[in-house]
Amino acid sequence: MSSQVNFRLLLGSLALIAVAGLKVQLKTGEEECFTTSLEDERLQTAEAFGEALLITAGYFLSRSRSLEATVTGPDSLLVWAKRSLPQEGELEEILTRPRAGEYKICFKNRSQFQAVVDLAYFSITHGAREDEKPITAPVGAGRFGEEEVAQHVHLQEVHSGIVRMKETAEAMRGEARYMRKRIARHVKTAKSTNKRTIYWTLIEVAVLLVVAGMQIVIYQQMFKSSELKPVW
Repeated sequence: MSSQVNFRLLLGSLALIAVAGLKVQLKTGEEECFTTSLEDERLQTAEAFGEALLITAGYFLSRSRSLEATVTGPDSLLVWAKRSLPQEGELEEILTRPRAGEYKICFKNRSQFQAVVDLAYFSITHGAREDEKPITAPVGAGRFGEEEVAQHVHLQEVHSGIVRMKETAEAMRGEARYMRKRIARHVKTAKSTNKRTIYWTLIEVAVLLVVAGMQIVIYQQMFKSSELKPVW
């Protein structure tokens, strides 16, 4: 089975499967796209074991405002589109029965402010096919046919168990990365707020010292001007 293609954006990670990439800042009118590929070999393997592949696209935004997103599939066919994205969430459409090829998620900033995309990802998961039929031994096949069917069913169960364990492990790693990135972002915000607080506190102290010094100088000048000159 071919390896899963992943990508993520820095400062974010969701509790889903295989996330990798870079943090992106979008200025007004800018557009950024990220891609993943679904190999035909993986589709054929899933088909052989009677399973279906599902593709989910998602995102995590720290500042979105009027950011819009589109998802396109092979041959640049539009799969999903939405304007004014919420700051955090998963795309509502899950692509069932995907075709082999390149899938792309694009973000475009139509606002007058900078937008930040912390995370964008595609996850490829295995699921049961709706049209899956039970495997039965051919009529009159005898013991040999039954053993062949039993072996096929056993291999299918083993394969499904391995796939589920792999996806669970990837989801746990994704959740751990997401929590680390989110904590790092909160720590960065707290440090930035602390620096701004100290900066404005120092400015306030400096202004108070200047005002106090000016008051002292003014009072000294007032007392000097009011002193009586000696009479000779």
